[in-house]
Amino acid sequence: MILKIIITVALVAFGYYCVKKPDSAYEIFGRMEFAEKLFTGGTRSAIPVIGVILILLGFSVITGVWENLAQGLVNMLFPAR
Repeated sequence: MILKIIITVALVAFGYYCVKKPDSAYEIFGRMEFAEKLFTGGTRSAIPVIGVILILLGFSVITGVWENLAQGLVNMLFPAR
């Protein structure tokens, strides 16, 4: 349980940092090629989106939804015979 809390706090904190200060995160991580192709604003627009995804992922870890998502993905990739 403690590990889930630590993971959640880390994901939410890093996600919040990416949403709150995208320019600082851009300076740390640099340019992302996939973001330049997918987003009209490029990497600077993709960083807040990635931050929101990290926040949602953090909350899914603490609520237990992550285990269900991971199990469903494994079952989809490797179906039982």
